[in-house]
Amino acid sequence: MRMIAEMARVARECVRRPRHPSIYSTELDRFVCPGDDGYKKALVERKEARGRSTIEPAFKLVFLTAAIGTLICLGFCVLLTSLGLKEAPDLLDRVVTGLLDLVKIGFGAMVGLLGGQVLHGRD
Repeated sequence: MRMIAEMARVARECVRRPRHPSIYSTELDRFVCPGDDGYKKALVERKEARGRSTIEPAFKLVFLTAAIGTLICLGFCVLLTSLGLKEAPDLLDRVVTGLLDLVKIGFGAMVGLLGGQVLHGRD
């Protein structure tokens, strides 16, 4: 359960400040960005002791792109399914199945990215 909580913390930080690098501050028990209180201390702490890794803006961009793409596909899937009548045409069924496959791929990408980020920080 601890890893899932850390993954949720990384995801929350990706959404909170996507354009700035984030460093985990053990003193504050949260991620801090440039301009936040405790950022300089966290930067020194990161250099001295092997703390958690920095979350770079490039990682945040990739994660948010995967998350937004997954949500868009899921939204289209729900919309097309709700618009389909009791007997869905074969083409609509294939489109919905394809969108569900994209949702599964996107979910796997997000979990893989978050898990890799958390494990990378445990070096």
